[in-house]
Amino acid sequence: MSPPQKLFLAVIFAAVIVATTTAGDGPKNAAEDIVHSSCMHASYPFLCIRTLSTYSGPTITNRRELAQATVKISLCHAKAAAKKLAAVRDTVGKKREKAAVEQRADVGELSRTLGVLKHLRVSGGSVNEFRWQMSNARTWASAALTDDD
Repeated sequence: MSPPQKLFLAVIFAAVIVATTTAGDGPKNAAEDIVHSSCMHASYPFLCIRTLSTYSGPTITNRRELAQATVKISLCHAKAAAKKLAAVRDTVGKKREKAAVEQRADVGELSRTLGVLKHLRVSGGSVNEFRWQMSNARTWASAALTDDD
């Protein structure tokens, strides 16, 4: 996995952890405040702020939406990298190099993370259900980050 992919995956993991630890927080007044306060807990806070500040989707009003936006951005970058790797795959000659190029598990893991985050029940569900769903999201993000299943 390339260093830029690792950075974006680290941002995802940090956002999921922040969303888990602050699940009881209500919506904030400004998306910028949420981004800045959450990114301070990331491994690379300035990269996190820079990446999420350029997010052009719906306005982020709570930490759940922040986690979703983070995964969407990372998934977009992972898909772009996978597309580039697919183009390179045919030009690689050695079997070992070809196998390295074909490993794109992070895209699938990020897709699963986003799927879990989209279906989170922040209100109306039990606390245990929310924790279980966040645990699933954390597991998929961690698997993408460590390239493990």
